Amino acid sequence: MWGSLAVRRLWYQFTASPDDLLTQTIEKFMNILVKSRINETRYPYYKYVRIIDLQQLPDVANDILESLLTNSPYVEKLLLENYAWTTGEMNKIAPLMPNVRCIGMSNMLVEDELEPLPTYCKHLEELELGADILCTSEVLTSITKECPKLTILRLFSKGYDDQEMSEILKNIPNLRELRISECFCITEAFFQNVISICRELEMFSFYRGFIEISVDNVIKFAQHFAKATKYVFIDVVKLLDVRIECNSAEIMAAMMEPDVDKIIKHCETLNLDSLSLLYFILDSKKLDAICERLDVRILKLERIDGVDNKEILEAIKKTKKIDTIIITFKSPLFQPLRDEDIREITRTSSIKHLEWQCSIYDFDRQQRSAKLPMDGGHEGTEDPKILNELFENCLVLTEKSN
Repeated sequence: MWGSLAVRRLWYQFTASPDDLLTQTIEKFMNILVKSRINETRYPYYKYVRIIDLQQLPDVANDILESLLTNSPYVEKLLLENYAWTTGEMNKIAPLMPNVRCIGMSNMLVEDELEPLPTYCKHLEELELGADILCTSEVLTSITKECPKLTILRLFSKGYDDQEMSEILKNIPNLRELRISECFCITEAFFQNVISICRELEMFSFYRGFIEISVDNVIKFAQHFAKATKYVFIDVVKLLDVRIECNSAEIMAAMMEPDVDKIIKHCETLNLDSLSLLYFILDSKKLDAICERLDVRILKLERIDGVDNKEILEAIKKTKKIDTIIITFKSPLFQPLRDEDIREITRTSSIKHLEWQCSIYDFDRQQRSAKLPMDGGHEGTEDPKILNELFENCLVLTEKSN
């Protein structure tokens, strides 16, 4: 029994070797499959193969894929990349994959349509179509209609517009993952329909679409992925860099000139584990609002600009619920913190950990509260002797390694 189980696991997946011309692994694999189908081997190996991965396959004979599928009738996952596809090949291989659940095709020129897929591959659950895969919206709509189990869809460089994408998605309301890249005919209006159509969505990503994404639409996705506790916002200058990625753990949005006030207004209603703002130009008013109003454990302000040391320190002093702040500056001409700045932060803020460009400051809260209660119950807190003792006992200053 154990021997049979081990054989099943060994033959579960076949991955083509990039050195196949030397090792001839495909030829050897095929010979064993053919023999097992006519009972000339100890085990029925052809029944065990579930995954065929030809992503690293070099140039081979045109009939190799058809031969592999003919002798592996129980394949559930087919991965192709840089494969020398021939015209009409889909009509040959689709009838050979009645049990296939996942098809991934990328970096290969497929000139014929994928029309046979919905006829023969009705158990399809995952479909990835790379940039060079020819598939009109009508064909993809037919696939989603005839394959109701489809839950993962990844599209790259497709010319579908908003209406066509909506028609495609209406057939698969149970879609869990949707990735769209370089589909330049889609507009921001499409985002308003995605959540209403795909209510079971667990992962969504869109990038390189030449469209602007507003904070309002990001908030709609954030409301759908309500369990996410990590938010990342990036201020980008190029339209091609605009993107959004959402899942149950994290919301990441790269936008052009995002509305900081709307971000603050939305985030102040949440209890976040982490909030990151990258490449933002802030002013003292917005920075004060971020530090004073948000309930977030870790605040990251990376490559920020528009505020000086004094304004940042004044904002940090107003923190009430933030444990950790990480700050890096866009300009290399930043000013390091002074000892008196550290003492002031220790005395007035809720910060337990501070990273200021290349320096790390850890504050021992238990010792600090014993020396200097936050409620002001200790008299003489401005005494230099007390502050020096506090600074020496409660602060560990180290330097980040380069």
